[in-house]
Amino acid sequence: MKTYLFNRKSLLATALLTATGFVFLALRIGMTGKSFYTFLLWNLFLGIIPLIPAYHFRKKMQKDFNWTLPIFFFAWLFLFPNAPYILTDFVHLHSQEQVPIWYDASLLFFFTLAGMFAGIVSLHWIHKGLDQLGHKWLSWLIVLFTIVLSGYGVFLGRVLRLNSWDVIVRTEKVITLSLQHLNNPVAISMTITFSIVLASVYGVFKIIRSSSYPAHETFLS
Repeated sequence: MKTYLFNRKSLLATALLTATGFVFLALRIGMTGKSFYTFLLWNLFLGIIPLIPAYHFRKKMQKDFNWTLPIFFFAWLFLFPNAPYILTDFVHLHSQEQVPIWYDASLLFFFTLAGMFAGIVSLHWIHKGLDQLGHKWLSWLIVLFTIVLSGYGVFLGRVLRLNSWDVIVRTEKVITLSLQHLNNPVAISMTITFSIVLASVYGVFKIIRSSSYPAHETFLS
């Protein structure tokens, strides 16, 4: 029951953040008549989508291991970088005559928070699914490795303009570019930065979640 309630509350929190972002965007369009920031809708959609394979991965792991589990896991892995990617949309924040910069900052903040929160929840679901393997430290290592990969994925998306579906439709190009830029200073700095951001936010999420459960629920749970 607690798991069900937590899942429901997580989805409600994501919905609230998303709705707030929608309101800010609608008001901005109404004030200016311009639809510049509507690209945030697509980016947020991509940030929320990882919840679907993560949910099915965790649900199936609670029952029994089967051939669909790797499919859900890798589908989530390829989609997950879209969640932290939305943080880079702050590059579009510029002072404009019609709208105060603090308003656009608030607009970007809510879209970013919604995408990041959805991503962190999906990461938690994957983490709990991996815990079913019976080795908590192994699941933590996989999670931390995934966070680093996602940091690199943000570089691939923002700088090299690769998309999640390119892994399928342009596999060779994705592999080639990924290997070519391993020593790229920008790639290294972005990977480290976004890995720290994701790890820190996920750590805060785990601390807050564990404080809402009985004493036997720890940070590592």
